[in-house]
Amino acid sequence: MYQNEEELKSAAQIATGLCLLILFTGLFGILAFSLNRRAKEIALRKVLGANAGNIFLLFIREYGLLILLSNLIGWPLAFIASQSWLEEFAFRISQGPGPYLAVSIIIFTLTAGLIILQSAKAVFESPAQRLRNE
Repeated sequence: MYQNEEELKSAAQIATGLCLLILFTGLFGILAFSLNRRAKEIALRKVLGANAGNIFLLFIREYGLLILLSNLIGWPLAFIASQSWLEEFAFRISQGPGPYLAVSIIIFTLTAGLIILQSAKAVFESPAQRLRNE
């Protein structure tokens, strides 16, 4: 009876995996470009006394606002789409904010981890060496 939904589930899982792969590949590229462009700024911040945590928070705050904005746009759209899909079933369930919050927290955590891993190279590099190269 629900064979179509099972096929849709497997297709959605594959599409979600591909979307996450594209998302993190793009984020990796943007971070690498941004860190390369702002390497002199990071070196100057380190010379003026900023520690690694401050520099990590600088980038996490910058990209965190974009993630928050994308969630504020995506949540209502996902809610409306899933609500209209769920209305087609004989037994109805109500949606709560739990799954949306969980996905947002997971994406933000993974993004923050990627930011820390990417920016660790620039943060722990010698500022004198970086400024000399500029």
